[in-house]
Amino acid sequence: MSKANTRLILIVVALLSLVYIGISSLGKTGKENAEKVKRRLADSVARKRGKNEEVTVKLKDLTDFKWDRVYIFPPYTGLETIDNDLGFVWPQARSIRTDFRDDINLIVFTDNKQVIAYVEHPRSLGDLDGNYKRKGYSPDEAIFIAEEGPLQPDGRPWLRLRKRD
Repeated sequence: MSKANTRLILIVVALLSLVYIGISSLGKTGKENAEKVKRRLADSVARKRGKNEEVTVKLKDLTDFKWDRVYIFPPYTGLETIDNDLGFVWPQARSIRTDFRDDINLIVFTDNKQVIAYVEHPRSLGDLDGNYKRKGYSPDEAIFIAEEGPLQPDGRPWLRLRKRD
């Protein structure tokens, strides 16, 4: 093998390694963003428990990353609906399987038609069912009010989030 071919192979391997590292770090950042949002959302909603005052939850205040749309998909949302609403096929939705789940609301943050982060938000920590909007919400529109509902089997009230008028 000539020196030129060896050099070319090394360059290709180096470039592929950089691409892999970039993709891996993007995935890690997305997961870290999702965990922060999930924790912050649950904490914000929990402030309502047992209190009479109104608790407002602004999704833009819970995020420290840039996004231009957020989509809230209720339980049993089909893959076709997710892809159509996002405007592109999102492969990760296939592994989440919202079309067979009633335990979560899927919250998907996008920026320039790319998923930046998503949260499989447990409904028991603040149910967003009823807030589906085909075109999603902008950061200034994604404002919700936490409300207490009927008691759960553990005696705690069911917490839900409704869109602020």
